[in-house]
Amino acid sequence: KNLEAVTLSKTIEIIEVEAFKGCESLTTFEIPESVEYIGGAVFASSGMTRFTLPERFTEVPYGMFENCQNLTEVILHDGVVSIGGSAFSSCMNLKNVDLPASLEVIQNDAFAFSGLQGKEVEIDGTKMVAFQIPASVQRIEYNVFAECYDLKAIQMLSPVPCSADPWGFPKHTLIFVPKGCYQNYKNAWGYECNWADKNVYVRNNTTWEETVMTLNDDGIAYLRQVLCLPEDAVPSTLKQTTNVQA
Repeated sequence: KNLEAVTLSKTIEIIEVEAFKGCESLTTFEIPESVEYIGGAVFASSGMTRFTLPERFTEVPYGMFENCQNLTEVILHDGVVSIGGSAFSSCMNLKNVDLPASLEVIQNDAFAFSGLQGKEVEIDGTKMVAFQIPASVQRIEYNVFAECYDLKAIQMLSPVPCSADPWGFPKHTLIFVPKGCYQNYKNAWGYECNWADKNVYVRNNTTWEETVMTLNDDGIAYLRQVLCLPEDAVPSTLKQTTNVQA
């Protein structure tokens, strides 16, 4: 528990499973270029505060930072294809991780019980805090965001819904999808439970050529509440333009 710093030999090729688990005084760690394999839960329950995954690694091992209460920053390079199970679970001070455009799989419990919130993004002209899922993601496994009570919104960047477990998303979290793709997501297996409690906030206008989904007044009020927006905040598409004549 009192280990504060580690200097590894430049000839080491493997860091074994749980090698530094429980090292509460270890806040940073530099992986030598000679290392080719990192075991699971290697920094679990440690004092790690920030970490940058070297570019030669394409996966975040399972449980790598599980229960790292002080972890606030993780940088993943473009090339990472998988985040292992429970990799960031119970990291209560980890508010966001920018997922690379190469990511394909987020395994079970990856962010469960964490303080995940996302970052400020602009959706339909409205600024809000949301966690972004890149279009490259093909599978979201069960309980990925379980008990993430601070996660108010998720923005899916792909027009086509990826494979998702029905318990992959928390029910209190709003899911935002690309314009025109609402029905694709609503009908996709694994997403239906997330729309069940939100249909009341949507007005459906159907014409012969398209279906248009717009928020009603209750829906706007609900968004203000869960996203902590000011009372006068409305989607830009609902704002009226006033023409001023001289």
